[in-house]
Amino acid sequence: RMGFFSASGAGGDVRENGGGVDAELGLEVLAVGGESLLANEKNEKNKISGDHLLGIRRLSLNWRIIFFLTNVPYWMVAYSAISRTFTSTDYLSRCSLEASAFFLTLIAGLSTAFHFSQCNLGPELSCHQPSCYSRKSVLCLKRCDVSGAFAFGGYLLLCKGVHVAFVFLIPILLLIGSIAAKKTNNFKWYAVLHGIWHLAGAYVLYVLTNDAPTRRNITYSV
Repeated sequence: RMGFFSASGAGGDVRENGGGVDAELGLEVLAVGGESLLANEKNEKNKISGDHLLGIRRLSLNWRIIFFLTNVPYWMVAYSAISRTFTSTDYLSRCSLEASAFFLTLIAGLSTAFHFSQCNLGPELSCHQPSCYSRKSVLCLKRCDVSGAFAFGGYLLLCKGVHVAFVFLIPILLLIGSIAAKKTNNFKWYAVLHGIWHLAGAYVLYVLTNDAPTRRNITYSV
């Protein structure tokens, strides 16, 4: 009987030791998995830090939100143009206010969508993953944004003449400066210069599209 109890005790020790081994293995698996996730996240962040398109995600959330909000003036100019279409008299002319309102709304929407994804913003303002929007989708939105801007620029050249290029000189210089900052991975200066480009560009667009005739400023002779 002593032998039996002795063997039984040994079996209990084995089971207890086996449970300890299982727990240790589980902890090791969790540790390895955690290290793997951290490594993947670090690699993803390293990729982003060297990416001119997505590098702005290295900036703090406050920086990215402030930069993103520089798109608001586009919507203000678009709203101004849309509200004036209700009293517009030039809808049959080559440079109608309705067409300008359409282009202004288009570029406001495209710029907002592009920079929203570029800054990795989301429903909770900050996406909790290194990349919530793929580079391919961000690049597609960028191309749409640039295409819309070129289309509107061409329309303004046809309507207003070559002097439009000179009016846009300062905003274009700001845009070039922001591109140079981005290419050198100086993303704070990119955010500053590109944000000012948004503000200056919106002001110039307001001036260029605010001279269409309306029923309020036309005097009719009898």
